[in-house]
Amino acid sequence: MNIELAYNYEYIFACWIFGAFTASFIFLITKMLLSRDKVYAFYGMYILFSAIYCFSQNQFVGQSFLNSQFMGHKLSTVIAYIALPVYSILYIVFIQLFLDARKVMKPVYKLIDITNKVLLIHIIIMCLFLLIGISKLFIIGHFIGNLVAWILIIVIFISSIKYKHQLLPFLYVGSLALSIGNIYYTISISGFYPYKGAVNEWLLLCFCILTEIAVFLYALSFREHQLSESLAASQQVNIQTLKEMTKLQTETEEEIKRELKTKIKIIEDKKKKELSTLFEKEINELKVKSLRSQINQQFLFNSLKTIKQLAIAKEWERTEAYFSNFTQLLRKLLEHSRADKITLSEELKAIKLYVDMEKERFQLPLIYELKIKKNINTEEIYIPPMLIQPFIENAIINGLLLQKDKLPFLQIFIQFINNELEIEIRDNGISRKESNISFQQLPGINTIDERINLQSKLKSNNAINLELFEIKNAKQEVLSTCVNLRLSI
Repeated sequence: MNIELAYNYEYIFACWIFGAFTASFIFLITKMLLSRDKVYAFYGMYILFSAIYCFSQNQFVGQSFLNSQFMGHKLSTVIAYIALPVYSILYIVFIQLFLDARKVMKPVYKLIDITNKVLLIHIIIMCLFLLIGISKLFIIGHFIGNLVAWILIIVIFISSIKYKHQLLPFLYVGSLALSIGNIYYTISISGFYPYKGAVNEWLLLCFCILTEIAVFLYALSFREHQLSESLAASQQVNIQTLKEMTKLQTETEEEIKRELKTKIKIIEDKKKKELSTLFEKEINELKVKSLRSQINQQFLFNSLKTIKQLAIAKEWERTEAYFSNFTQLLRKLLEHSRADKITLSEELKAIKLYVDMEKERFQLPLIYELKIKKNINTEEIYIPPMLIQPFIENAIINGLLLQKDKLPFLQIFIQFINNELEIEIRDNGISRKESNISFQQLPGINTIDERINLQSKLKSNNAINLELFEIKNAKQEVLSTCVNLRLSI
């Protein structure tokens, strides 16, 4: 009577456990479909294979429905031995995604990759033993493979201890519960446990797995809350920065209007002949300032977008490095925004910051070279601000990023030729023919082209000549694209 009662209780518990597995699986797959986050998919599949493993060992399912023979073994045993390494792989991949180990724990990620390969090889060997019909090796391979896998998993946990990650405590608690259930179940069914039957090993295994699932469901909720807070903080920073930029733009426009009114009033007092020439010159100067302001705006909005993307991805070290370069460059842009001319040294410093930011933004292995002739003192030469940057931006965005076959390089050569300052920019990005875009259609180039035309009309000391050409080899293959700027100093 007692045996029958215990049997009925185990059947009832099995039904409840099956319901818990099913509800957890449906919840995670639904979350995956809504959020498109792979971590939910892998944990949901892990739960599915955990349930397959557990119920293949259950007396109601394993002995009733899976009691037939397959390749010399009970079908329930075959399913369990294959499901165990599969759900181990899914569990390890889940840990990798859950902790974002590829970005924040690279040594741990390498261990995870090795463990997954070992388990995959284990599954292939097990299937080969099964198909060949080597029963003893099939059973021995099962125990040896799982022992090696558990050793590697323990090494992964030990390696992760040194990292201060907010999600690690959840990993340790959940994995501890899972380990207790697996160890007790393995020892109990092996016959080495002297108190077999004191605790139902199958129910304890299921209880430990469900405990681990409960811990990780809470951990996933905690992780989602962290991502939401990070996104909200990033949006707040962007809103504040956008307000400051709008204020700066408004102030610049008001200053331009005031300056325009003042200069018009002065011009009205001059002679008619001088009036026309001087008026055109002053208007052109204001247009140059306005165009320079447009270039600054375009760059600032691109930078803010990059900071937002890095913050959302929680790549804090890259965010900090990029933000540091951004603030330095922004300070220089603000200093240059009201200046008609700056030193060549200041322009080159700003270009270096910009190149570093774009390398970080696109994770580009760019080789940047600056070559200046010895007879040039960059502190004593003055040029219009933000003159070189649009060409550098075009070289990176529309050239270097689109070519995949060569190590990208960007070179700037500066020298004096016939009392003119020559600045030549070379890159080995895709050619104009491959890009299918004319030079004037490129973003920012039409703006700088208009600035050069206005500069020529002003007949200032910095009259600028612009030339674009390509360097080709004997086979007429494009080796590099060149932009040549010549300034009268």
